[in-house]
Amino acid sequence: MCGCLENGQVKVMACQESPRALRYVLNPGTLLDLHATALGKALLSVQSQESLSRILDAAEFKKIASETITEKQELGLQIQQGKEQGLFVARNEGSEGVFAISFACRIADAELAFSLVGPVHRFDENLKEYSRSMLKIKDELFS
Repeated sequence: MCGCLENGQVKVMACQESPRALRYVLNPGTLLDLHATALGKALLSVQSQESLSRILDAAEFKKIASETITEKQELGLQIQQGKEQGLFVARNEGSEGVFAISFACRIADAELAFSLVGPVHRFDENLKEYSRSMLKIKDELFS
């Protein structure tokens, strides 16, 4: 998936479906909560401190799934960890049974995030491989 920041939410810009039978698909134009998605965390990570504070102060940290972050401080910690690791993670946060890893970048004047999304059980089995692949893509495209 590819997403951008729009009015305090993530707007899905594009989605490539997996050929696997069990997959997570969202249509372009779908809006998602920043605090509950890997795309959102990645997009927040590329904001200026002033913009980040403004966005988080206006955010509603509503519980969406079993592991949704509902505290601004916890989200801040996860954003910092993601910056250090190069990837952002959401597990059972925006939707039950869904795992996502993401990174963000700036292309021209646009801030975009790219994400790999799927069932938790598949990510639990393949997280290291998926993470390496995402970091490789990030390095090849945006370094």
